[in-house]
Amino acid sequence: MKNKKVKGVSAYIFFMLILLGVLLTFQSLSAPKEISYSKVVSLFENEKIESFVVEGSELTVKTAEGSIFAHDLASIDIFMYDLGEVINEQRSSGIIKENNYQ
Repeated sequence: MKNKKVKGVSAYIFFMLILLGVLLTFQSLSAPKEISYSKVVSLFENEKIESFVVEGSELTVKTAEGSIFAHDLASIDIFMYDLGEVINEQRSSGIIKENNYQ
């Protein structure tokens, strides 16, 4: 009788560990990878950005390959000063398909 309880508890713990592992894997896949500002600038200048969102100071970009990156902007004004013309040109030419400032 005691042996069956141990097996039941062991199976329950094993199941919970598997479930935890699956949840952590999905969470890490959905979270955007943090990148440096110089990497952000490089992605824009090399026409790699398909869409982006600025929410508060958080910039989230999606590349044409489907990768998602994030960067906490020190200043939106500096971001626009550095990349405003590039963004406008790429929106006009269709490289950037979607952008949003919230």
